[in-house]
Amino acid sequence: MAMDDLINRIMKLEEDEEYIRGLDIDLYAKDAEYWNDSKLVRKLLNDYKGIVGKMINFGRDLIAVENSNVAVYSAVLDKKICPLCKFLNGMVFKIDSEEYKRFQQPLHNNCRCIFIYVRRDFIPQPIPNFKEPPKDFLDKHGQFLIKNVLR
Repeated sequence: MAMDDLINRIMKLEEDEEYIRGLDIDLYAKDAEYWNDSKLVRKLLNDYKGIVGKMINFGRDLIAVENSNVAVYSAVLDKKICPLCKFLNGMVFKIDSEEYKRFQQPLHNNCRCIFIYVRRDFIPQPIPNFKEPPKDFLDKHGQFLIKNVLR
């Protein structure tokens, strides 16, 4: 894909879906003359990957929520885990809550977390236990955190 095509797709996405924090299109527009700067290109591609990952999870989740009331946040517990995902691991989210909508994965570049859905007919149902992560975790590791909940 040509760089111009990628830029145009991301610019259109920002116009249509202004809910992903960390995607700084203005930075790209202001620094257009620096497209040969590898840091800027890497940042653009990473932001684009995050959007694609979020849309894939969004489509998967649409099917799963039909049979579930709650979802459990599941992180890969290895040396690569970030503090935000480690904090959220095992938390139970009520599917119709603002928190569930806000913490759709991926939360950052290279995020490997998913929601595990608990079917409505599973007994006993886990009790939602979401706690707000520390602000510094959100600031440092929540680049793709949804700031405006989809309606």
